[in-house]
Amino acid sequence: MRAVPARRMLALLLAFAVLCLSLASLPSLQPASASEPQAAEEEGDFELKDAFWSDWRGRGLNNTFCVVLRYVGEGEAASLNATLDVSAVSPEQPLANDSYPWPLEHGQAVRFYFTFPVSGNATASHYNFTLTLTYLHEEELRAYEQVIPATVEGAPHMAISCETEELEKLVVNDVVFVVENEGDGVARGLRFEVNPQSPYLTVIGPNVFERDFLYPGHAWHVHVQVFVEAGEARATSFRVTVSYSDQKGRGYTQNLALGLRVSSPPGPDLEIRAFNDTLVPNRVNRLVFRVENVGEDVAKDITVSFYSQVEFMSVL
Repeated sequence: MRAVPARRMLALLLAFAVLCLSLASLPSLQPASASEPQAAEEEGDFELKDAFWSDWRGRGLNNTFCVVLRYVGEGEAASLNATLDVSAVSPEQPLANDSYPWPLEHGQAVRFYFTFPVSGNATASHYNFTLTLTYLHEEELRAYEQVIPATVEGAPHMAISCETEELEKLVVNDVVFVVENEGDGVARGLRFEVNPQSPYLTVIGPNVFERDFLYPGHAWHVHVQVFVEAGEARATSFRVTVSYSDQKGRGYTQNLALGLRVSSPPGPDLEIRAFNDTLVPNRVNRLVFRVENVGEDVAKDITVSFYSQVEFMSVL
């Protein structure tokens, strides 16, 4: 084996070092992971109301991402300048900018549009962008920052369940429904509606709830107050509808029926069942009913009354 001259060896080592530095400096696309912050809410004068692709043309092309903020501070906010760090998907143009020169009052919303190329290598389900907003508040320069997940290849999907397993009669029950985004895309503009499937159930308060976002892996707990009348059976059900959109404007709707057990309070609990399946018209029908005490105590002085609910049928 021939010995390599010291000068040549030194040149080879220098070349290898330069190659390592060049590889280390190449940009990489980092998808949002479960360990990274998923749009953590920042306290300040603004709150995030919406974030979506207003013009999505695909990977390898220029796309426009819209961020909607609502001003919740006191007084006026003016001279708004927004910068969106999109280096996760656009290493060649890591920053995009937009501005809003007019004043904002409490409760008003503002939209910022950011146009930038999305790399063809951005194949993850979603990435994290960072929005930095500077503005004047009573001649004081302030800043607001927000992490915003942006869906590229993913899609949201909801799993609906109920933490409450049993309802109690004659009281108002706090029924807790859980909507979890088991997909890999951001859900936005969520609407949750619950309707009892029994006339003995009454929702106390609202039965429709809304939420701006639900990020992948996050859950939304919805509390519904339900009163159960004494006539309810041992089991009952609710009809649940969840509608939402993804960040590219596609709409989704999911429907589900959820059943719960019903428990009776201490004491007697009577159930009435009819043995007759049909009635014969123009004849006197003999109806047989069974009264059963399914409660935990003795029932006394029982009175059963029957009334006709239609004008063509009479109780003799």
